[in-house]
Amino acid sequence: LEQHFHLTTCPNFPDQLSPQNNFEGYKWMAIAEKTAMQCMQSQHCQWVLDDPPGHRKRLKDRLTKEELIKAESIASNWISGK
Repeated sequence: LEQHFHLTTCPNFPDQLSPQNNFEGYKWMAIAEKTAMQCMQSQHCQWVLDDPPGHRKRLKDRLTKEELIKAESIASNWISGK
């Protein structure tokens, strides 16, 4: 998971996406986080949960409360197969 989650070594990676889609980025990071919660004993899953580059927080800070709720809902539904 880590190699997919950490797409680049650049600390400002989310800022370099063109065009930026913070909602989609956060949604997929939420899916990765929810998936990683199922294998917390793995160092790769723990890395995703810890998010050392801070990508999840940067994306989260760019979204409205309503967007966060919607992204989390979509991620939950995706994980549960709905």
